[in-house]
Amino acid sequence: MENKILHIENWKLCVRVHVIFLTAILYLLISSSLGAQSLEDYQQQALEKNPSLKAKYKEFEAAIQRVTQVKGLPDATLSISAFGRMTETRVGPQMARFSLSQMFPWFGTLRAQADATALMAEASYQRYIDEQNRLRFQVAKAYYPIVEVEQLLRIQEETLLQLRSWKSLATIKYENGKTSLADVLRVDLMIQDQETDILLLEQLKYPLSVNFNNLLNRSDTLLVEVGDDLEANTGILLIEQDWSEHPRIQELQLKIQSKQKQVTVIEKQSLPKLGIGLDYIIVAERSDMNGPRNGQDAIMPMVTMSLPFFRKKYKAALSETQLQSEGFELMAQATRNELSTGFENLKYDVQKEIQLAQLYSNQVAETAQIQNLLVTEFSNSGNELIELLRIQMRLLNYEQQLVESKTRLLSALANLEYITAKSN
Repeated sequence: MENKILHIENWKLCVRVHVIFLTAILYLLISSSLGAQSLEDYQQQALEKNPSLKAKYKEFEAAIQRVTQVKGLPDATLSISAFGRMTETRVGPQMARFSLSQMFPWFGTLRAQADATALMAEASYQRYIDEQNRLRFQVAKAYYPIVEVEQLLRIQEETLLQLRSWKSLATIKYENGKTSLADVLRVDLMIQDQETDILLLEQLKYPLSVNFNNLLNRSDTLLVEVGDDLEANTGILLIEQDWSEHPRIQELQLKIQSKQKQVTVIEKQSLPKLGIGLDYIIVAERSDMNGPRNGQDAIMPMVTMSLPFFRKKYKAALSETQLQSEGFELMAQATRNELSTGFENLKYDVQKEIQLAQLYSNQVAETAQIQNLLVTEFSNSGNELIELLRIQMRLLNYEQQLVESKTRLLSALANLEYITAKSN
């Protein structure tokens, strides 16, 4: 009976331990999922909060408002005049005159102005889209160095632990007369180097975080939670490039179309403008006689027309618009050349870093095998410590180069996404 009770108590204790263990694991998983954020999450936050991007959108909104402005008619004119010395007429003296007039541009002028301005607003929106793509690249460019520092810190800390274990082993070997004090001191010097490198990397995290947080328009002191994955997706290299769809090219093409509409505007502005008006004259009654319409106010409709005799200003405006259009065409061609050159250079950088990363990965694997053999020999005989330390530094160098190469690869891919205006 006692054995049965003891068995039940042990079973309950085992269940409690498993529950506590599973709860701890669940807590760690939830904390990790809440704390760490992906690069895409940070990019979305930047798109929502970055002040420079918001300013570009305000420019687009302001450009839209100009469309309504150019569609409106000129302001009507109201004139009021009083006669200081009343003019006598047959029906009585004139006391005051009210004149109301409205000018109308030639038919289709307002529509052409609205079309030209709307195209410029669309160009402003393409500039905003390009700013969005550039911001995504800036966030990625600031994100990857933080991941790199975290990776380098992990490598340095693992190396430091390894060196400390070797120092303990070298100290034991020295006490047993199997190695020299110089070997112990060599390990100690390398430990000091590692501790300094770790300290410098820890100090580097803050300025990198400040740069990153500023892109997201948030407090400098906020911790940047990053993942530890530096794997690259090179699928963007396989996408066929069509520069005509790029926002920067689209912006210039829209400006060219706007200038073509502006030619129509100038041609219509060079035609006569029509106006209608109305004069209303207040007339007082005559006291010396009482004839027909005595004291009756006068109403006088009017039609006016502008006469654009001076043509030089319109010819100059047409020439200016044509030159601006040609300038935008040249800028579009220059932008295509720039994008094409940048794409090929970045494509080379990506392929180079892929090959280097593969090389460093192989070197890390082979050097680690050599290190394991030397560790075994040193543990058994106390020899080969100098060679072991040299191999350890070479392994550390290859591991660092591998991480740095992956960072350069990801930065180049992010730049490719910006240049091609395509999300990976």
